Amino acid sequence: MIDNYQIAAIVHGDDQVVDSCFHEDGKMLVAATKDSIQLIDSLSGEAKKKVHTKTHGNRHLAYTHHEQCILASSRKTNNDIRYLSMFDNRYLRFFKVTSLAMCPVDDCFLSSSIDRQICLWSLATPSPVARLTLPDNYEDPRVAYTHDGLLFGVMAKNSSTGSSCIRLYDARNYEQGPFLQLRPSSQQLHRALSSANPHLDADLVQRCVTSSWRSFSFNPDGTRALVNTAAGMLISLDAYEKDVDPIVCFAEENKSSLELGCCFTPDSKHVLAGTEDKCVRVFDPQTGLPLGLLPGQHAAPVTSVCCNPKYEVIASSGINTMLWLKSSLFSNGTTGNLTSSGN
Repeated sequence: MIDNYQIAAIVHGDDQVVDSCFHEDGKMLVAATKDSIQLIDSLSGEAKKKVHTKTHGNRHLAYTHHEQCILASSRKTNNDIRYLSMFDNRYLRFFKVTSLAMCPVDDCFLSSSIDRQICLWSLATPSPVARLTLPDNYEDPRVAYTHDGLLFGVMAKNSSTGSSCIRLYDARNYEQGPFLQLRPSSQQLHRALSSANPHLDADLVQRCVTSSWRSFSFNPDGTRALVNTAAGMLISLDAYEKDVDPIVCFAEENKSSLELGCCFTPDSKHVLAGTEDKCVRVFDPQTGLPLGLLPGQHAAPVTSVCCNPKYEVIASSGINTMLWLKSSLFSNGTTGNLTSSGN
């Protein structure tokens, strides 16, 4: 059970974390603030290295297949995506885009930009390998791969209707266009939120239903997409049937401008959601009902949550990054040398 986890290490930071992710082998974690990137050993809880990035700033991170190389999108200058070697603190290449998703199976990655361009890149070349252009009425796109790399999704807002959707593509035949669009109606969202949270007043429900979609990801088996909204509401969508009603998880109303973290657990049985009140809440993705929270509290709102793909470790970040292990690992003496680490 997810409530059997407890804090195994705290890696202290000096500013709000904007994004974090594990390497595919599960041994390393990177966490970025707006001006720095920290490399953390996820098995020992030790902060290994800190790279300052004040010139470019950071918005999103994606690990490449090399544990010392990452992609980081800028919040300054020209919205570059930088291919960064953490080993020698060197930028290997620049890509001018705004959001990104690393392909799980090769050295390609996707990006989206405010000019509605979806680009496929190779780490080996500075120019796009392929390019898709969204319709004129789509804005603020975001991209994500399924964990097997066979599908990718593009989330965008329709400026004509004010609603958002996720367009699903076959990664091997993306030229054919999307094969499915996930677009829950406001009536479906209203019904799902009200049924799982009957205590919410009508005004709050309406704010949640009409709130903007900020990011999304897929569960490990690719059957559901998790949408993170600006209002503290998470939307779990069936990735194969557009007519299936969405499942809505509501942590608490997000009154800040921060993008809070969320993710599926590796077994897809739980959704973890960072909150403005500095906690990580746990939900059932089949019902949207709350199941509790992880037993500890951050010093700041939780803006990133991710699960280790290989080991039973959860990382959550506000200003500090907490690493969580199952309680049974403590009693069995198998925690390695997880400790509290400073800067």
